[in-house]
Amino acid sequence: MSLNVDSDNSSIDFDLAIGVALFYGIEEKATELVVSIKNIVRDNWQLLAKRYGISRGEIDRMRPALSRCED
Repeated sequence: MSLNVDSDNSSIDFDLAIGVALFYGIEEKATELVVSIKNIVRDNWQLLAKRYGISRGEIDRMRPALSRCED
């Protein structure tokens, strides 16, 4: 049993998810919303973290989790 996206790679791949969305019955409008949200997160997460008093160390620890938004 595996949770991999494909047989060789288990990393998150937004482009792959968007590319197969229609196959799974997800409307194009919904995929556009996902891309828009991803871009908003990419552009604002560090600013919001600082605004809410998150320390630099905590931001650095979260960077790998949010780095996929930068692809």
